[in-house]
Amino acid sequence: MAKLQKVRVGMTEAAVTEIMGPAYLRTFNGERYEHESRPHRREVKKLRNGWTIVVLYYRARVLHHDSICTIDETEAVLLINGKVDSVIHGDAVEAFLSKF
Repeated sequence: MAKLQKVRVGMTEAAVTEIMGPAYLRTFNGERYEHESRPHRREVKKLRNGWTIVVLYYRARVLHHDSICTIDETEAVLLINGKVDSVIHGDAVEAFLSKF
């Protein structure tokens, strides 16, 4: 999660990817999960007004010890027209997108 704090409004997707780099997460019972520099999931939404929203989901925590990354374990980097707009909890993305 510390790397996500370095992501700033206005950055490009390439800059975000460079910041994130390889990282390790530890679970409550001490297991080690490796997570790569690429986001866990990437979504692209094209809006009627011509805008493009890219959502990059990064695993930020381990809540369920099942080796599956769920939406509640992620933080999402939202890029509008190629630039970072905000970083929000993965669960909040649907509500954010519903505004458009």
